[in-house]
Amino acid sequence: MDPGTGLYQRSLNPEADDRAAIRFHAAYEKRDPEALRETFADALALCDADGFNASESVAVAWLLQLYLARFGDERFAAVLASESPRTQSAVGYNMVSGVKWNASDHAGFAKLYPETDRILRAAPEVDWPVDKAIAIIMAN
Repeated sequence: MDPGTGLYQRSLNPEADDRAAIRFHAAYEKRDPEALRETFADALALCDADGFNASESVAVAWLLQLYLARFGDERFAAVLASESPRTQSAVGYNMVSGVKWNASDHAGFAKLYPETDRILRAAPEVDWPVDKAIAIIMAN
């Protein structure tokens, strides 16, 4: 996945055999909740990974923030509320690039997106496998 205009340009041709572009088109242009759920699943997979994929993490963070703005707080929060608490926690973790949601100040975010913030604040604290991989990287 590549955040930025490349993905958007590819999404303009949804008949192409490009899964990332097709999903982006569904989420961004059509505001399809199922495409948003797939991005939530990507966030969970990144957190559950034994290794750290920086480029994929940045891409997912970018997509989550973009989709939140595109869907709007109420629609994004409604889809997020239907996910497991573990997935909700992974979404929050990825939205702030590897920082647990409640570990940092999000007053500006809460003002713009109160419903989404409420869900992310209620999500459980999880010790993700990826945290161990990041700790190893940082120690070296």
